[in-house]
Amino acid sequence: MRPEFSDGRVPTLRLRRVIDESGDVDEQALRDAAPGARAVGAIMSRTTLCVRPDVGVGTAIRILLDGRMSGAPVVDGEGHPIGIVSKTDLLRHLHERGEVAPQETSAESIDAQLGTGYHATDVDRTTVADVMMPVVFAIAESTSIAAASALMAGEGVHRLPVLDAGGAVIGILSTLDIVRWVAEQAGYHV
Repeated sequence: MRPEFSDGRVPTLRLRRVIDESGDVDEQALRDAAPGARAVGAIMSRTTLCVRPDVGVGTAIRILLDGRMSGAPVVDGEGHPIGIVSKTDLLRHLHERGEVAPQETSAESIDAQLGTGYHATDVDRTTVADVMMPVVFAIAESTSIAAASALMAGEGVHRLPVLDAGGAVIGILSTLDIVRWVAEQAGYHV
C-alpha cells in the first residue's frame, strides 16, 4: 500500500541535485510534506539544482546554460543555503575580468618563448563563493504564494530557495513558477 496524506494525495518524490567542481552529481531524494493548495510547496520546482561553493566559475556557467537556468542556490555539505549564484553574477565577473589592465608581457610573446605546440592560457581560478550573493532570501514550503511573491518583488529576486524544517534546500520557487500558477488559476493550460 502506498503512503497517503490525510487528504488522500500520494506523496511525490523530488530531488536535490548538488554538483561539485569535478562535475559529480549527488542526487538526494526528498519526500513531500503536505502543503496547502496556495502554499509555495504546491508550485515550486521539485528537482532543485544546487552547487557547492568550490565550483569554478566556468563550471557554474556550463551548469546554468546546460540546465537553462538563471541561477542556483549555493549549499554547504548539509544542503543549507549559503548564497545564490546567478547568470548576472557570472556575467559581472567575466566583464570585470575583461577590464583588467593588460599585463606587461603579452600572451603572444609568451607563446613565442614557449615554442611550437605550446601556448599560454590565463586560468581563472575564481569560484562560485567568490562571485555569489552571500545573502539568501529563503522560504518554507508552507509560505503562501502571495507572501513569496511580495518578498521576490520587494527584494528584486527571481528565485527563492524553499527550505525544510532543518534549513536545507528542498525546492526552488521562481518567478516563472508563479506566472505559470497565475495563468492556470485564470483557466489557461500551460
